[in-house]
Amino acid sequence: MERLPKPTREEAEYRQDKAFRYVTYTDEEYIARQANEGYVVDTFLLTIVDNVVVGGDETRIYRDTYPNRNEVIYVGVTQRWEP
Repeated sequence: MERLPKPTREEAEYRQDKAFRYVTYTDEEYIARQANEGYVVDTFLLTIVDNVVVGGDETRIYRDTYPNRNEVIYVGVTQRWEP
């Protein structure tokens, strides 16, 4: 299994929270999804007879790639009122 690196904070996806579900003001941030590392997984076919692997060759059946995911950060859209 091979690991793909976790995205950095600079690669985060910023979304404006126009529905005011998470934050209201422009100086607020809410992390809705943490960044995750990705994986590359190879699946092999082995022949086993009586709990012993027969033959020395491994046949790769397929390779799955699970991509890494960026962090999603919501920011507010309303300026905070200062008296």
